[in-house]
Amino acid sequence: MVNRNIPPEIFTSANLPIIHPLETKLSNGISLYALSKKMGQVVKLDLIFGTGTSCETTPLSVSAMVNLFKGTTLHKTAREIEELLDFYGASFNATAMSDKIYVSITCLRKHLDKILELLPQIILS
Repeated sequence: MVNRNIPPEIFTSANLPIIHPLETKLSNGISLYALSKKMGQVVKLDLIFGTGTSCETTPLSVSAMVNLFKGTTLHKTAREIEELLDFYGASFNATAMSDKIYVSITCLRKHLDKILELLPQIILS
């Protein structure tokens, strides 16, 4: 049994490896930063948009837009999107902050192509 009266040992330094991202400029001028670990089976894709709630002209409009990301698109219903994300074991999260909008998708590497087909439909519709 753990004695809760004795605090755990404190370590003052840790040698954590720092991984520097690979930076690429896309043809439209957008910067793409990538971190890669070749052995991982899970992929996490984070999209960061340089706008947020501080830019909105109507209160809560940016938050409402972010909440609609997983709604019905031109080609799929909200239920179909949820079912596809569930089928491929993917998770989707979108958050509006004051200066940025964060969109995050996590999925298995083997399903990345299918998720990348779905992502523009979610964000642009």
